[in-house]
Amino acid sequence: MMQKINLLFCIDKNYVDKLIDVLMSIRFHNECYFNVYLMSNNLTKEDIDNIENFISNDNKGQLHPILINDNNFKFPMHIDYISYVTYFRLFSPFIIKDDIDRLLYLDCDLICTGDILELYNMDFQGNTIIACENCLTDRLKHLQAKFNSRFGLPVDNKYINAGMLMIDVKKYREQTSEEELLNFINKNSDILYFQDQDVINVIFYNKIKHVDLRYNYQINAIDFGMERYDCSIVHYSEKNKPWNFDYEFVNKAIPYYNFLKQKGDFETLEKLIKIHTDNYKDYLLRHYCEWKIW
Repeated sequence: MMQKINLLFCIDKNYVDKLIDVLMSIRFHNECYFNVYLMSNNLTKEDIDNIENFISNDNKGQLHPILINDNNFKFPMHIDYISYVTYFRLFSPFIIKDDIDRLLYLDCDLICTGDILELYNMDFQGNTIIACENCLTDRLKHLQAKFNSRFGLPVDNKYINAGMLMIDVKKYREQTSEEELLNFINKNSDILYFQDQDVINVIFYNKIKHVDLRYNYQINAIDFGMERYDCSIVHYSEKNKPWNFDYEFVNKAIPYYNFLKQKGDFETLEKLIKIHTDNYKDYLLRHYCEWKIW
């Protein structure tokens, strides 16, 4: 029997195509039935239909769209390239009324590159959230200590990246409330530098199970590049993304190029690669000469 997994995404209409790519990449590597909860503030019927058509293909999933009236929310924004719809994930366990035990939240700037069912079925060991440590480039590592100091947390507290969150829904509902979350946001609006990610790190700081980075490998933020090949999730967590034509780190774009190859989108693949210099071209040919796209 195919396993059903509960997935959560919070997007605006700019990320419809990327959501479909994430789901497609999961299907490439996992045999499972999608139960997708989709929270948004501005998706059109056409957007929802496009997503639903992909999810329900071959009867392998079901979409649960949840449209949020954004007039009811005033969230502090300190990062210009992250939409405030990410705050919706904070309230998802209360907005989703279904009786589900666990929920896997994923950002849409990542690609699944391996098995995620082991992650999905992982024992919480009494914790509320399963997540990976936030990766920071050397020039930003001082922010870790500043965060802990800012919120009065232990010095050695490990800050997590919220691009992947396994959530124990029942414990989440027991351990916080919509009112507590809103009060915390309002009280700390000036110092939520990483927005709702900061909220999660503070509210649940001692209720988080840390797991190996292969489940949220923040490749843009790792100075030494793609050193691991056993990742299940590759996350392009910084501002620039490999689907942008000005993306500089071609070696780090390899997982995304591989996805385009699996997808059969050789037109996009060729356009992205051909903008780079001959040095990059040689690098890619050494690794992927079988593509024959030059």
